[in-house]
Amino acid sequence: MYVVIHGHFYQPPRENPWSGLIPRQPSAYPAHDWNERITDECYRPNARSRVLGERNQIYEIVNNYAFINFDFGPTLLSWMEANVPRVYKQIIEGDRLGAKLQDGHGNAIAHVYNHMIMPLANYRDKRTQVIWGLRDFEWRFGRKSESIWLAETAINLETAKLLIEQGLRYIILSPYQALRVRPLDRSRGWTDAAGGKVNPQRSYRFFLKDSRRHRIPNRYIDVFFYDGPLAADISFAHLLRDSSQLSKRLIQSGGGIDGEQGLVNVATDGEIYGHHEPFADMCLSHLIRRQADPHGVRLTNYGRYLDLHPPEYEVNLNFGDQDEGTAWSCAHGVGRWERDCGCSTSAGENWNQRWRTPLRRGFDMVRDRLVETYLEQVSPLVKDPWAARDDYILVMLEQEPSTREALLQQHARKPLDEAERHKLWSLLESQRHAMYMYTSCAWFFADISGIETVQNMAYACRAIELARPWQRLDLEKMLLEYLSEARSNLPEMGTGADIYRRFVLPQRIQPRGVAGSLALGAAVLGREPEQRQFRYDAHSIWSQRAEPAAGEEGLETSYHSLIELIHRDTGDRHRFEVHVYYAGPAEIRCYVLPGRDELFDQPGAERFPGTPSEAEIKDLTSTQALTLRDLVAENREQIIQKAYESILEKQDHLLTDLFHQGRDLMTTCHEVGIPVPPILQAAAEHVLNRMLAEKAERLEASFLGWLARSGNSIEGAKLPPTCDGNDVHGGLISEISELLEFARENDLEISNTALTQAFGHVITMLLEKILSRPDPLWTEQCVEVIKSSYQFHFPLDRRPLEDLSFLVLGKHRAALLECAKEGAPDGGRCWRAFEALADALNLNIHWILEQSSTGLSGSAGNGEG
Repeated sequence: MYVVIHGHFYQPPRENPWSGLIPRQPSAYPAHDWNERITDECYRPNARSRVLGERNQIYEIVNNYAFINFDFGPTLLSWMEANVPRVYKQIIEGDRLGAKLQDGHGNAIAHVYNHMIMPLANYRDKRTQVIWGLRDFEWRFGRKSESIWLAETAINLETAKLLIEQGLRYIILSPYQALRVRPLDRSRGWTDAAGGKVNPQRSYRFFLKDSRRHRIPNRYIDVFFYDGPLAADISFAHLLRDSSQLSKRLIQSGGGIDGEQGLVNVATDGEIYGHHEPFADMCLSHLIRRQADPHGVRLTNYGRYLDLHPPEYEVNLNFGDQDEGTAWSCAHGVGRWERDCGCSTSAGENWNQRWRTPLRRGFDMVRDRLVETYLEQVSPLVKDPWAARDDYILVMLEQEPSTREALLQQHARKPLDEAERHKLWSLLESQRHAMYMYTSCAWFFADISGIETVQNMAYACRAIELARPWQRLDLEKMLLEYLSEARSNLPEMGTGADIYRRFVLPQRIQPRGVAGSLALGAAVLGREPEQRQFRYDAHSIWSQRAEPAAGEEGLETSYHSLIELIHRDTGDRHRFEVHVYYAGPAEIRCYVLPGRDELFDQPGAERFPGTPSEAEIKDLTSTQALTLRDLVAENREQIIQKAYESILEKQDHLLTDLFHQGRDLMTTCHEVGIPVPPILQAAAEHVLNRMLAEKAERLEASFLGWLARSGNSIEGAKLPPTCDGNDVHGGLISEISELLEFARENDLEISNTALTQAFGHVITMLLEKILSRPDPLWTEQCVEVIKSSYQFHFPLDRRPLEDLSFLVLGKHRAALLECAKEGAPDGGRCWRAFEALADALNLNIHWILEQSSTGLSGSAGNGEG
């Protein structure tokens, strides 16, 4: 029995359209944002999933992506490549390993670019979504995709034609999207398959029809309909809590299969495997490695199955009324994404979704007006504006000047000057954001005030802004008129227009604010001002700092800079003269003036005859000074934290004296049951946290020193001249233990962050050395540090340590088996050390070495990419 499990892994684009960064999302707490949270709960665990055995020991670590069919949203992969590169590489590696197992057919398939509901899009957007999705896939996975995932499996006839034109081999649909079937040889007539009655245990072929409704022989695409009841049980009936039950359910679903060619296939949201259902990745990996073979389950992917068993049946698809389209998550065609059809998620009592219609109509108006502007302005610059837009995906992927030049070489009618290039890049960016505003999640949930809908409004705002210099109409005003008709179910939120003004407009980042943020960062944080800031390349042409002389109290520090910004997406250039004056966190003023050419063109020393005073700068401009409140949240948090640390640093000696003088008093208070004075407790917590952070730093330096003394220094590591490997054995860990014990006895709140990171770094450092050579001394020391971390009850993330140890054991299998033999040269010391290492991280060394000998563990995902 063949089984295909497809995971649709997707998150909508979440970046602020101006900064390119994802803002903090409180609903994702404790993670910074939802991408980060779901990566930790789902995407990373599936790349390195644990198969447990006796005593919950780890027997194998499996890359689940090597065994299931899957797709990842391109915008999600873009975020992962930049923010979690190891997980990103493991996903790519899973596809490569899958191709080895499935006769050259990789497990991954492409995905329409930003999850646009295809039947509701115009033809040009449909085409670009498919082309961008396919090219993004080829760029990342290094091969062409056999299929593409349609957002919400939404399809209509025009979409199907487009997929066939692009040469795609198959698609995955809901069983409710079939109408009728018949044998390809037409030996029997049509059989009704509507309402989910299609048999999901075979593949089908969909043909385009000519004007007489006859099929066109060479214009077709193959179709798989997933098993609906099985998908529902996996998604909602907790079938992923027990791999044996999952295996039985798969066999039950295949009970009606006639012969070996039958197929059980299921498609679900990939986030069910760990996010919606905790530890479901482990159920999946246990099915892959323990349950499949004994029960005759042959895990494969759709491409490989089609090679073995081409379709023998033809299908007519359900495209909805008047070709409106159908989808897997709406019982009303595609109503969920344009009207109050009754489908929603997390709706309150008496809520409605009438806001969906004016939202879509407003976006449609913006799209159409932006297309008019794009065609009018770009047609004199490029030979084919639509082909240029389709090829713009290469610029989005590589973001290198050479890629832009290649696009111009291919598409420009003539050599373009700087202004023409700025226009072209700005309008192409406007088109990109105009497509992002159609990301499906904006309509999926219950209210227009949700973060997904606000995100799409922000993309619409940015699309309008980018094209504004070449527009004749005030599109933002026109959009707000539509949004004013979209009323939230929460009275305090008002209308979509109110939500736009309240949540979208504050996200705008103007060049003046970027220049101010750069100068404040350089002045207060001591940051190098020449850097990439948000979507700008920033260059500090000149800077000067003036600080009070030693002993002068109450005087301000000033920082002056000339900054040039070049937008990486549009080529837009801005010059600013920036002056910062500050005496403390609450006394920071930043003046951003348009850059005067005479200042930028002068040699450095002659720009200002002296340090300009704030009064002199005020005389030059009526510009309001920026303060901390005007900064982007990420910069504001960093500067406030720096200011707080500066205050503590100045008062550290007072807090330290208070702690040491009151230490015995605190102990007495606890002994007699009297509350500790709050100020004394706060001082003790501050001092203990500082002392523990210092010892964490010494811990790392001590191990670096120990390795350096034995001729095994870590490349690039900087060692303090006093570091000594004996610190580790001579009492450093005991000192840490004493401080932690005092904190526990006195109910003090202590941050373990610095110590946890230090122990994690030390263990990782030792494991990486052991990976290069199976040295028993390093291994014994590594075991001691691991045990110490357990003794201190640190919230140590063991997963990367387990992954690395698994690699160590697999790589050194032959050497370890020699060490285990009786009469080994070192008397078995090496074997005992590695056995202790495996035990400390709960790995079953015997099983791992046995599997390594067969090559199974390697194919299960040892590769780190």
